Amino acid sequence: KTLDDLYSQSEKENNNFGAGMSLAKKTYYKIEKGDFVKNEPDWKKLDNLKPKDRTQNLILKMTILKVKAEYYFKKNEFQKAQLFLDEGIILSNQFSPQPYISGEIYYLYGKVKSKNSQYIEANQNLLKASRIFENLNDQESASQLFGDLANVSFLIGEKERALDYAKK
Repeated sequence: KTLDDLYSQSEKENNNFGAGMSLAKKTYYKIEKGDFVKNEPDWKKLDNLKPKDRTQNLILKMTILKVKAEYYFKKNEFQKAQLFLDEGIILSNQFSPQPYISGEIYYLYGKVKSKNSQYIEANQNLLKASRIFENLNDQESASQLFGDLANVSFLIGEKERALDYAKK
């Protein structure tokens, strides 16, 4: 309800950033609940929201790319997820308007690479995400990915490092 209210208020105020972020979050939560099992979310509605402010536009675009990647990741369509994450990483590397979103993109990218049995690349991206979260003093996000880092480290034969990550 809160996201619906924020979306409605943002639309009234012609605030595309507020509308886009609230719609992206709502879509993400629906994906997490499994609401889009049969039908895809309405991506056009999200894609059409373009804030005039360049930084807000980049943040919204990166957020939408991450949400799209999450959707395809949940559907086990890892190649499609990777396409959206590739674009998100390019934006992150060029502009980095919001480090937290960059961290989330690298984290999901690492998970996609792991699912594709590309463990070295998975490890690299998970480590990038970890550094970003640690630099932001976001211990909760950093600690969430240590399980993935432990798993990937084990799969590439670094058992001691895997144990270290598992203990964190």
